[in-house]
Amino acid sequence: MKTLNLTLRTILLTLALVSTTTTLAYDMYVNGIYYNINGDEATVTYLRHYTEYSGGYTYHYYQNDCVGDVTIPETVTYNGKTYTVTAIGDNAFYNRYSSTALTSISIPGTVTSIGSCAFFNCSGLKNITIPVSVTSIGNNAFMNCSGLSHMIIPISITSIGAQAFYYCSNLATIVIGSSVTSIGGTSDVFYGCPLSSITCLATTPPSASGFPNSTAKLYVPKESVDLYRTTYPWNYFINVYGFGNDSFSVPDNTTFHGDTIVIPVSMQNESEITAFQTDVYLPEEFELVQHNGDYVVSLSDRKARDHVIMVNDAPDGAIRVLSYSPTLKPFKNNEGELFYISVKVPEGASGTYPIWLRNTILTSTDEEELYALDALSNVKVYNYKMGDVNNSGTITVADVVTTARYILNYNPEPFVFEAADMNGDGNITITDVVKIANLVLDQDYPEPETMRMMAPNVAGDRMSGESFNNTVGINLDNEADYTALQMDLTLPEGLTASEFALSERASDLGLIVKDRGNGKVRLLAYSPNLKTIMGNEGSVLTFNVDGMKGDIVVDRIELVTPNGESVHLNGFNVVADHLTALNEMTAGKTIASVNYFNLAGQCVAEPAAGVTLVVTTYTDGSRTTNKVIR
Repeated sequence: MKTLNLTLRTILLTLALVSTTTTLAYDMYVNGIYYNINGDEATVTYLRHYTEYSGGYTYHYYQNDCVGDVTIPETVTYNGKTYTVTAIGDNAFYNRYSSTALTSISIPGTVTSIGSCAFFNCSGLKNITIPVSVTSIGNNAFMNCSGLSHMIIPISITSIGAQAFYYCSNLATIVIGSSVTSIGGTSDVFYGCPLSSITCLATTPPSASGFPNSTAKLYVPKESVDLYRTTYPWNYFINVYGFGNDSFSVPDNTTFHGDTIVIPVSMQNESEITAFQTDVYLPEEFELVQHNGDYVVSLSDRKARDHVIMVNDAPDGAIRVLSYSPTLKPFKNNEGELFYISVKVPEGASGTYPIWLRNTILTSTDEEELYALDALSNVKVYNYKMGDVNNSGTITVADVVTTARYILNYNPEPFVFEAADMNGDGNITITDVVKIANLVLDQDYPEPETMRMMAPNVAGDRMSGESFNNTVGINLDNEADYTALQMDLTLPEGLTASEFALSERASDLGLIVKDRGNGKVRLLAYSPNLKTIMGNEGSVLTFNVDGMKGDIVVDRIELVTPNGESVHLNGFNVVADHLTALNEMTAGKTIASVNYFNLAGQCVAEPAAGVTLVVTTYTDGSRTTNKVIR
């Protein structure tokens, strides 16, 4: 039986289907990604493989359910064992039907190879950065990826597989690393690609079968210009430019949709540079910030006294930036930030977006025209907040618990991997838990009234507070089990709080107290091993107060179940009013409840003027009765 080459399969799709077989292809499934296992290493793979027989031919199709913005981690843990992700296998993200499902992908520095047809037909893939750990790109790896407009082949790669970028119908710019010696063998790697700019960093021209557009600008090392002009197929290029060691660079950025980012552009230069021009290419719907109708672009302190900078729209949709000194003064120093651009990220953006600086020309003080390599900033845009692991819109102790549950392999849902990866290393560890806890303590929340409207009181579970002498107790009556809590205290002017302590009910929790200034205190308590608060009523927290009397506001109360579910409770006030006791209080015990009685034996809500009997019940069942005078 004959087997058709993959590139011809679309011609024969109209043939009648005779039979179909399906096989699953993966060993493990973790956070939406399928893997095969080989020893201690994992290879990204597909969900299943289809074989269809029709008209005497065999057709092979593959299915992968990955959608949206995908981050491949450095390591994955499955059944208690951790594996290093070292490869993206053949057909891993192959798409037959939902070709626009995958929009962006982040590849970790542990991956060394990208297999054949790894991203075949992923037309929704807008941007991909290949790390320098990758040494090979397989045949047809990015075939039909019509969403790609720019590509950088890193220095670590020596060869590019046949038809690797075949019919990438929007690929306009490519940078080929200096170690590449072979581009597709005898196959046309870039057939169907509208290349307008090719930068080849190799001093010796790599072997290649040809390029679709001989009018594209070709940038090569300046010492190799003549060699490229006489070597097939590079000798077909009409516009060949030599670049040296003078260059621009822009850092990668991480931001959130709707934000404005300031991107610094640095210049490294051997020559004395007096002027430059460059074209800034922004992703669709990204905008350069304007003020009073002018683009916000500014020079750094590397400028001379009379350097000016000007910005205007270029004919091809780019934004052209140029700067020069009328008196031909050079920019200061030979490295460092040169100018800044302010970019507005659109609402609803999500994924990794490229911001390019292309067509860069530097002019030396002796009037030499120097060409610089294209510079790229990959801007990672999140449609959630870092630390908002459960995607609730706010970052609370629930996110701390959810991250701990993920590390312990409880597979919480929902769970936003990228939001939990606080240090951006592609792995979720206890370090991320600590970072999220600190973020909870430091961040600002909406006003209390807004929080109350968002999270009404839950029937059956409530918190209350009481003050006795210098001690304030926070009580919890609960029906559900809780493993974490947080709350804010607002102290009246002249009152201070100290010696915060959890009761025996919460002995398995750890307590963090953050003084936020201006009488604001945030309390965060959670169990690292997901133990719950014991019992169903009584004090969970006590602290001492000192100073003038007044109302303490307890608000933004959140309790978290062992499953990571949040319960918000209404706030309340605690009247901190110092009373004078007629006899010594019992020390070293935890208060469960306090009741007030007048001299007629009637229960009252709070001590009145005169003498009041205070009956204190402790968690060990003992009681004390004291007379206090207000």
